[in-house]
Amino acid sequence: MNTLTLSRFNPVTLSQTHKWMLLASVCIFALALLSIGYGPAGWDWRLAIAWLAPERFNQFDALQINVVMQIRLPRFVLAVLVGLVLAQTGASTQALCRNPLADPSIIGISAGAAMVAVAFIALSAQFNFNAQLYLPYASFLGALGVTSLVYFIAKQQGQINITTLILVGVAINALAFAVIGLLSFFADDSALRLINYWTMGSLGGASWSTIIQAAPLLFISLIGLWRLKEPMNLLLIGESQAQYLGVDTNKLKLYVIILVALGVGA
Repeated sequence: MNTLTLSRFNPVTLSQTHKWMLLASVCIFALALLSIGYGPAGWDWRLAIAWLAPERFNQFDALQINVVMQIRLPRFVLAVLVGLVLAQTGASTQALCRNPLADPSIIGISAGAAMVAVAFIALSAQFNFNAQLYLPYASFLGALGVTSLVYFIAKQQGQINITTLILVGVAINALAFAVIGLLSFFADDSALRLINYWTMGSLGGASWSTIIQAAPLLFISLIGLWRLKEPMNLLLIGESQAQYLGVDTNKLKLYVIILVALGVGA
C-alpha cells in the first residue's frame, strides 16, 4: 500500500495539507500585490493588475506600465520559479539522503553549477562571447557533470551508497570552490564584478529573455520531481522496504539526481 493510499485514510493530514497550500497561495498573492504594485515608479496596488488591461486603468501612464511589465513582473516570476525549484529540489535531496538537513549543495550540485558558470564568465572576455546568454545551460552542464561524477564514485556493486555520496559531495564542494577562487584570481575587473554579483545572487537582472531561457529547464525539473513524489515517500521508510513495495531504487536515485541537477543548475 503506497503513501497516497494511506493518506486517504488520514483526513487530518489531508486537511492540514490543504490548509498549508491555501495559506501559501494567499501569501503568494499578497506578496504579488506588494512586489508588483509598489516601488519608485508608483505606489498603488492596482498597478499589480493594471498591466493586464492598461486601457481600463488610464490613471497610470505608459512609463509606469512598462516598469511593471519589464522590471517588476519578471523579478516576481523569477522569484516564484526559483523558490519552487529550490524547495522541491531540497525536499527531494532530503528524501534521497533520508536526512532532514540535506540540500543540493551537500552532494556538490550547487558547487558544480557555480564552478562552470564562473568559468564561462571568466573566459568570456578572452574568447569574446556573451556569457550571460549561456549561463543557465552552462550551470546545468556543470551541475550534471559534477553530479554524475559523484554518482559513479558512490555507486558500489550496483547500489548507491548514500554515505559515500555525501562524503564525495563534500570533497567535490571543496574542490569546486577552490577552482572558483582560482578563476576569480585570473579574471579581469569586469568579469570579477559579474562573478561577485552572480555568486551572491540577485533578482535585479531578471528579464523575460532570461526567464524564457531558464524556464524550460526549471519546469522539467519541477514536473519530473512532482511525478516522483510517491516513490520518494516510499524511499523515506527505507531502501529495502521501498524495494519490497516495487520501487526500483537505483533508477529512482538516478532520476532524482538528474532532475535536481537540472533545477539547481538552471
